[in-house]
Amino acid sequence: MANEEICSILYKNIMLLNLKPGQMLNVNSLAEELGVSRSPVRDALIELSKEGLVDIFPQKGTYVSRIDFERAEEERFLRESIEEKVIPLFIKYCEEMDFLRLEGKITLQKEHFKAGDYAGFLEFDDRFHEIFFERTQKLMCWEVIRASSGHYRRIRLLTSQDAEIATGVIAEHEEILLAAKKRDAAKCLELYRAHSSKLPLQKEKLMEKYPDYFKQPFLKRGSLI
Repeated sequence: MANEEICSILYKNIMLLNLKPGQMLNVNSLAEELGVSRSPVRDALIELSKEGLVDIFPQKGTYVSRIDFERAEEERFLRESIEEKVIPLFIKYCEEMDFLRLEGKITLQKEHFKAGDYAGFLEFDDRFHEIFFERTQKLMCWEVIRASSGHYRRIRLLTSQDAEIATGVIAEHEEILLAAKKRDAAKCLELYRAHSSKLPLQKEKLMEKYPDYFKQPFLKRGSLI
């Protein structure tokens, strides 16, 4: 098994929360499970640590990184900044087939949520947005977003399990699609900004529900407890 494949397997399991934030990672156990030697597993963990998904503490152990809200917000900001530029281009160049594809992704989101497949729900959420980048020939930008969203994506998977949030996401996608069909770029941008700015509102609820999953902020000098 190539190093890239090992890294991909571990990455996928972190993104799907099969390897949970804060969970200790035992190199021997992972190597045995994957049927490989320790060396490529160690290399994969080092690569994932560079992406902020694994924390390696010498003499103490290796852990799946806890979700960092500050980093997640920066990842969200990066995505929003790029996608805001792409949406007006999509409105300019989109075709009827694009609307049918967007409708199909919404339908699949509904089906996966109904089936309790939250990872599938999130995947088709992303595929909905990916269509904007495909039509405008900006897939390299989309790949940058995907590769830089490890903390934000894990938060999105957690929120996908909340019925109120998930149904809200679907409704917002339907509104964005309707505005796109009307070729109303300004309305699309307005709806998209509202759609992508929910993270601060969800923070307290998530930290209360999953306290062990999140990195606790350091108190700044002079802060009062």
